Amino acid sequence: MRPMWVCRLRLSSANRPGVLARIAQPFAVRGLSLDEVLATECDGQPTILVKFAASQRLADHLRRRLARMPEVVAAELLTDPGRKIWEFAK
Repeated sequence: MRPMWVCRLRLSSANRPGVLARIAQPFAVRGLSLDEVLATECDGQPTILVKFAASQRLADHLRRRLARMPEVVAAELLTDPGRKIWEFAK
C-alpha cells in the first residue's frame, strides 16, 4: 500500500477559472486519484490542499511539478498520519 500525502498549495489569487483543473491534471496523467480536496484560506492566502496516495518519489515529483505552475506561490508536501485534510489548513 502506498503512503498517503497531502500537498498544500499556496495560490497567487483566488477564484480564477480552471485553476483546480490545472492542479488536478498532473495527478490524472499519472493515473492517481485525489482522495480529498479542500479549497480554503490560510493566513490570508488562497490555499488548495490535495490528499493522494503515491510513492515518496512520485509525491516529490508532483510537488515540484505543481510548484512550477504560475498560479502556485508555494507547494509543500506533508505526510499524512491519518489526520483529516482540514487539520492541515491551520
